[in-house]
Amino acid sequence: MKKLLIFFSFSIAFGGTVNVQKGNIVYVENGKSKQLTESGRDKNPILSPKQDWIYFIRQGQVNQEQVKKSGDEIWRVKIDGSSLAKLHKEIELENNNGGAIDEIHISPDGLRIYFQASKFATGSSLEVMNSDGTNLQYLGPAEVMKIILEGKYAGYILASQGRVEKDKGRFWQFYLFTPNLEYEITVLGEDPSTFIESNNIKFTDRSEKEFITRFKLK
Repeated sequence: MKKLLIFFSFSIAFGGTVNVQKGNIVYVENGKSKQLTESGRDKNPILSPKQDWIYFIRQGQVNQEQVKKSGDEIWRVKIDGSSLAKLHKEIELENNNGGAIDEIHISPDGLRIYFQASKFATGSSLEVMNSDGTNLQYLGPAEVMKIILEGKYAGYILASQGRVEKDKGRFWQFYLFTPNLEYEITVLGEDPSTFIESNNIKFTDRSEKEFITRFKLK
């Protein structure tokens, strides 16, 4: 499986920031830190567009024999530490495959939560649910993906997919989709940075600069 790994910080350009310390979610505002969770297994936090909720992944636990891990979970908590709740748990598949959640993304209106789950031998699936964990839906395959924050493409999805053609075999490139992957708008190729820069694209996780840098360094 070919997969492009994108790493980025969890801070955004305004208001408070959120990070992970020793597997726990920590919210920082005006120089003051507040630890919000105590599991020691939390990662990949993201602030909602209104900065009132933090969504994050809680990694599954390994059993006593150290051979099987339970499925990852999606949780949310308010920035003041209240209303901590589990929204979703991935089911571990046979032979210890699947059950992992890679990233969380939020729609610009904050009403939908997208996430990538490892369900296929050849890649990840993209799923979406309401921000309270209801109405879970499978959308389709997607590797690296981002949600566009504002402008004429607000809510649209930029995602890489693996496809097969007779002369090229299996290959990966980026596409621009309408929300929920209903329609493919355009092919962006293996490097979407020109499209992002020329259209002044911002992502809901505010990672556009780090995202572009990864392509520039290749």
